[in-house]
Formats: sequence, C-alpha cells, structure tokens
Amino acid sequence: MIAGYGGVKTTRTYQEDPRLYEAVRRMQHVDRQLYHRIVEDVDDRLRIMVDYHEQRFLGNLVFEPEDLI
Repeated sequence: MIAGYGGVKTTRTYQEDPRLYEAVRRMQHVDRQLYHRIVEDVDDRLRIMVDYHEQRFLGNLVFEPEDLI
C-alpha cells in the first residue's frame, strides 16, 4: 500500500490548498518513478518488481535526485 497525504480537507479540490497540492505533486512523482522502474527497461540496480502474492514492492526503492525522470 502506498499512503498519500492525510488530514482534514478544507477546500473543495486539492488544487485550492497549497500544502495538499504539493503533496499530490510529490505522490504523482513517486508514481512516475515506480512506473518507470517497473515497466521500462531500466538498469538492474534500479529495477522494481511487484510481488502480488505478498502485496509489496521488491527491489531498489531509493530515489536519488539523479534518478529523476
């Protein structure tokens, strides 16, 4: 499970709340990184696999600035 940003929502949309908007942008970035490392042909040191039986990610889950896509 990947958890997002919790807390009380005081606006109708996340775009209206600067803190929530930034949290959503960060989660979108994590999503892109995970997708890239699971689906794309990346270096084995970066590859991530999904263990559906255990419901978890396996592999390199550390994202360095130079890994940004």
